[in-house]
Amino acid sequence: EPAGSGKFIAAVFRNPKLSDSVMRLLKDRKGLILGICNGFQALIKLGLVPFGEIRPIAEDAPTLTYNNIARHVSCYVRTRVASRLSPWLSKCEIGQIHTIPVSHGEGKFVASKEMLETLVKNGQVATQYVDLNGNPSADIRYNPNGSIQAIEGITSPCGLVFGKMGHTERFGSNVGKIELYTFREIKSSRFLKAAWNISDKKETVFPFFEADCFLVRLFVFRFIKNARGMRFFVKLQLFDLHCFVKYFKL
Repeated sequence: EPAGSGKFIAAVFRNPKLSDSVMRLLKDRKGLILGICNGFQALIKLGLVPFGEIRPIAEDAPTLTYNNIARHVSCYVRTRVASRLSPWLSKCEIGQIHTIPVSHGEGKFVASKEMLETLVKNGQVATQYVDLNGNPSADIRYNPNGSIQAIEGITSPCGLVFGKMGHTERFGSNVGKIELYTFREIKSSRFLKAAWNISDKKETVFPFFEADCFLVRLFVFRFIKNARGMRFFVKLQLFDLHCFVKYFKL
């Protein structure tokens, strides 16, 4: 999202009909809300975490901002359960560690010192990035976005709303898998027959990394130097869609 991740979703949910329904879900029905990655960004921009209600956001409110390296990260991280305040974590144990994928450009959690103290005191710091010894870490190898106090996920004061950056929901045999595709395989795709016009007799093999259920190019950004390169990139986007449909048989 050009204006900042999560802003579009947050704008939609500020519609009075939606915001009223969300608050009724939480207050009257004790319903649960979970936001992962872009969903977490939306929850924090709405105020549902850490405040537990949709409200105007002050300039000093907690937020998720650009990663320290100023670009997208896609890798695996280790996260530690730090609190069981939320029903979402009711079957987890404090200190339990999970290895999960992350894929985001704006995942650095920041907050004032006072807010951090409040979150810790209330048990709202749900999960943290940890090193190989299980300790919260600021090291980029374990905390790829640079979140303060290695915070990966937080909850509302009541625990009903849970927001986190790591993709706990992304698991299966096709996550974190390297696939190789040749020009012949690409050109045989029914999605690309009309668009693909590159004539190359070589059986060049291109690597694609399937991270978080989508195919992320390992090389293409280095070669976009002209209009032809951009056309090639657009065709790769179409090929990604084809592979996604193929894998999940949609």
